[in-house]
Formats: sequence, structure tokens, C-alpha cells
Amino acid sequence: MKFRVLFFVFNLVVVAAAALIVFMPSVVMGWEYAELFWRSNWPVGIVFVVILAGLNTYFAMNWRLFNLLEKENWPELIEYLEADVKSGKRIGGQRLRVLINAYVVTAQPEKITELEEYLRGAQPQWIVRQPLEFGIPYLLKNDAEAMERYFGEMKERSNCPEPLWVRWNYGFALMLQQRHDEARAVLVAIADETENPVQKLLTAYLLDTISSHDAAARAVVQRLRSELRSRYAGDKWERELERQRSSLQVLVLSKLVSDAAAWAFGTGEA
Repeated sequence: MKFRVLFFVFNLVVVAAAALIVFMPSVVMGWEYAELFWRSNWPVGIVFVVILAGLNTYFAMNWRLFNLLEKENWPELIEYLEADVKSGKRIGGQRLRVLINAYVVTAQPEKITELEEYLRGAQPQWIVRQPLEFGIPYLLKNDAEAMERYFGEMKERSNCPEPLWVRWNYGFALMLQQRHDEARAVLVAIADETENPVQKLLTAYLLDTISSHDAAARAVVQRLRSELRSRYAGDKWERELERQRSSLQVLVLSKLVSDAAAWAFGTGEA
């Protein structure tokens, strides 16, 4: 019901605003001026009608999707979007994200893997465009080699979004395999580039595991930890973390993020 109300209120407001724009010149200056005004500005009205029609068409095309989301009817939503994907038509990135989120909500990460396998044969460009979403099962499985292969492939794609997270996941996979020298090179580079506080936290946390016998890693850990403590003292860290919780990457790594935060803002070691 909320979606329907929003849709109708949106149209009501837009039409009311249009009516105000149309009739205001006549009210203020009279009909003669209004006629002269609209003779020279009629293209504005055409543009407005086209925009309104486009927005309403978008709502109409996604009406069922929005209704299922509003009702949180995950099984039917998944069935609807899966049929959309397998129909052979070009599926948008928004619908893929919704489908993957629905898989996460219903605790079906294996479905993400099945979707990846299907798209690799049908529309592989979407995997590169959403590497973190399709990488969720690799983070959840205890298979560091598969994680390394997937994120290693993604980090080589020049058009891959979120490159720092992709590289961090790759470095994480190397660390899980005890390939410390390779992992350190990846993570230290990320530490120098990232402005994301969660990335800084997790990078420092991983590097701390090898810092006892690695002076370069120890220096990076101390720098990042000091920076986080000075900038996110008190409840500032919780506010920052709340801001980033919409990210599936952060959501999937929430336990690791929690452990890393306890280490960074406490006195313990990783």
C-alpha cells in the first residue's frame, strides 16, 4: 500500500506543480501575457510531458517488483526475477542486485553461484559489473583457492567497479593460504590508496597477523590503527559502520569487522 500511495502522491504533486507553472503567468500578468509566454516556451511543456510519461512508464514496468519488495515476499520475488533472467532478455543491474539481496536474505548463497554460472554463458558482462555481489559465496565458503581465482580474475578487469574491495578480497584469500609475502604486497598497496575506514580497519587487522616478524607491515598497522583511533573515537565508529551496513561486502564480513574493531579500539592483538 505504501508504494501505491507514494506513486499517486508523486503524480499528484507533479501535476499540481505543472498546473501552477501553466496558470501562474495568467494569474499574475493576465491571459494575453500568458499566451505570449507559452507561444515562446511551449517546448518546456513537451519536455515536462515526456519526463512525466517516462517516470510513469518506469513505475508501471516495475510495479510487480516494487509490490513484492514492499510485501517482503522473498520466494515469489525470487521466482519472478529468476524467470526474468532466464527469459533471455537483457536484465538490468538493479534487478540483479535485488535478486542477489533476496538470496542473501533467504540464506541461499548457493543460488548466487548458480546465477553466476548461468550468466557466464548468457550475459557474462554482469558478473564483471557486480563483482562483490557475485563474490559473496566465495567469502562465505571455506575455500581460499576458489576465492583467489575469482577475485584474481575480477581484479584484472579494467572496467571492474569497487577495485579496492576486489583487491582486498584477493589479498584476504592469499592470507588464508598463508602466502604472507604476496598478501602483504596487496594489502600494503591498499593501505596507501584507500579512504574507506572499514577497508583500513580490515587491512590493518590482517597485516597485524604477520607484523611480529615484518617491520614494514608493523609500520602500516601502527599508522592505520592510530589514524582510526584518532578519527573515530567514542561512538563515531558505530555511526560510520552504520552508514556502511547497506554494503553486502560489509554485511558478509560483519563478524570479521566486529573482531577487528574490538582489536583496533581496544588494547589486544589480532
